[in-house]
Amino acid sequence: GKKRIAKFSPADGSLLTAAGIWTVWAAPSGSKITCFSILTTEPPPQIEQAGHDRCPLFLREDAIDNWLEHRADALLGIMHSGAADIDWRMD
Repeated sequence: GKKRIAKFSPADGSLLTAAGIWTVWAAPSGSKITCFSILTTEPPPQIEQAGHDRCPLFLREDAIDNWLEHRADALLGIMHSGAADIDWRMD
């Protein structure tokens, strides 16, 4: 079916933080381009029912430092973190 628009906001009204990666790519011409991507994961049921097969990987506040500091031992635990704390609204 057709995908419906999803709006994400934390249930408590705080900021929303998504996991991302970035790099600077050097073109053969010598110019540099900053590139980024937001990581995605499996969607919660509400988003999946709206026709989406993925969702941004949102980070709980207590997972941000682990993500930014590349703590490999802690990163696996954040792959589905925060989903229950998000107010999932559909248009």
